[in-house]
Amino acid sequence: QRTHSLVGASDEAVQRILTAAISGAVGSPQAATQAEFEVRACIEDLLRVYEHQLRGQCSDALAQQLQHFKHVDGLRKKRAALLVPQPREIGKENVAPPVQALQAKDQISVEWEKRHTDRERSLQSREQRVADASRTNEERAQDLEVLELRLKEQAQAHAQALAKHEAAQKEFKARQETAERELRLQQQEELKQKCLVEEGQAVSERKRALAVMEASIGEREQRLAAAEAGISAREHAVTAAEAGIAAREQTASAAEASAAARAQAAAAAEARSAA
Repeated sequence: QRTHSLVGASDEAVQRILTAAISGAVGSPQAATQAEFEVRACIEDLLRVYEHQLRGQCSDALAQQLQHFKHVDGLRKKRAALLVPQPREIGKENVAPPVQALQAKDQISVEWEKRHTDRERSLQSREQRVADASRTNEERAQDLEVLELRLKEQAQAHAQALAKHEAAQKEFKARQETAERELRLQQQEELKQKCLVEEGQAVSERKRALAVMEASIGEREQRLAAAEAGISAREHAVTAAEAGIAAREQTASAAEASAAARAQAAAAAEARSAA
C-alpha cells in the first residue's frame, strides 16, 4: 500500500512538473519562475511522501526487531531453564539410574544439543540479519536526516529565492514606474517643444501674412491716393469748365442785353421816324 502511495505521488509529481514545464516554456519570465516554484513544491511533496513511507518502514522494521528480540529472549530463558540441573528426589540420592534411562537421556541430550546448535545458528543468523537491518535502518535514518537538512536548505533557498524574486519584482516595478514617469515627462517636454515650434511657425506665418497684408494695403493706399489725385484734377477741370461756362453765359447775357438795347434803340428810332 505504501509502495502504491509512493508511485501515485511520483506520478502526480511528474504530471505537475510536466504541466509547469509546458506552461513555463511558452510563457513570460514570471511564468517560468512560477513553474520553477511549482517544480520545487512537487519535489518537496514527493520527498515528504517518501520520508513518510520510509518512516513507516523503519517503524515496521523496529517493531519486527522488538518482536524478534522478545522471541530470542524467551528462547534464552528456556535454554537457561533447561541447563539448570534438576534436583533429585529425597531418598533416591544413592539409587543408580537404570541403564536404559541413561541411554535415553544421552540420546535426548544429543538431539537436544543438535537442536540447540541449530537454534544457536538460527539465532546468530537472525541476530546478524537484525544487525544488518538495524544498520540499514540507521543508514536510512541518517539519510532521512540528510534529506530533512536538504529539505530545510531547499526551503530556505526557496524562501530566499522567493524574497529575492519579490524584491526584484518591487525593484522592477519601481524602475518601471520611474521609467514611465520619465517617459511621460519626456513626452510632455517634447509636446511643449512641439507646441512652441508650431506656435513659432504660426507666429511667423501670421507675421508674413501681416506683411503681405500691409504691402497690399500700401498698394491700395497708393492706388487710392492716385485715384484721389485724379479725382481732384478732374474736379479742378470741372470747376474750370464750369467757370468758363459761367463766363460764356455772362457773355451771352451781356450780348443778349446789348441786342435788346439795340432792338429798343431801333424801335425808338423807328418810332421817331414814324412820328
